[in-house]
Amino acid sequence: MKKFYIDFYDYDTGYIKNVYDTNIKLNPGNWVYADIYVSGLPPEGEGTVSMGFDLTFDASSLEAAGLVLPSYLMDTGRSEIIPGHVRAEAWVVPPGSDVGGDDILLATFALHCTAISVDELWLNDFDETVQWVLKDGSVLDGELFPTHIATVDNVPIPGAIWLLGSGLLGLVGTGFRRKKRS
Repeated sequence: MKKFYIDFYDYDTGYIKNVYDTNIKLNPGNWVYADIYVSGLPPEGEGTVSMGFDLTFDASSLEAAGLVLPSYLMDTGRSEIIPGHVRAEAWVVPPGSDVGGDDILLATFALHCTAISVDELWLNDFDETVQWVLKDGSVLDGELFPTHIATVDNVPIPGAIWLLGSGLLGLVGTGFRRKKRS
């Protein structure tokens, strides 16, 4: 079965590289790296010779930057990051070669949480033309998309922490008042 995966990782949020994620929590201001993988393709020698996808998300609460394709994929020149989209289209290099099997890295980019919300990340077809072609000429586009890949919960610093902090400040203030009166 063909399946896409996403791996979020960085040094601040605790998300670990090489662990596929389906739900993550980010605070506004957090950045994470994201790797998109595909599994379940026919084995190398019968695998895909080209690929394309359009990762969509809510541009009012997330932004992406720094799209990089692995060295075995050559960008067609149409890959881009625009508000609400990470779009990648590539051929396998060298010409005539293919990639197949599981855990094939398709792209790496950074994702920035800009506002509080819950966002769904979806992979869609790059456009209406054919991108996912196997070495034998078979086309996979129709069976791959759309695919829900992850949920990003953009949360503020928990209200309980703010409540605890303000309560402690109130107690300290009350203590100073009592001490001042005595």
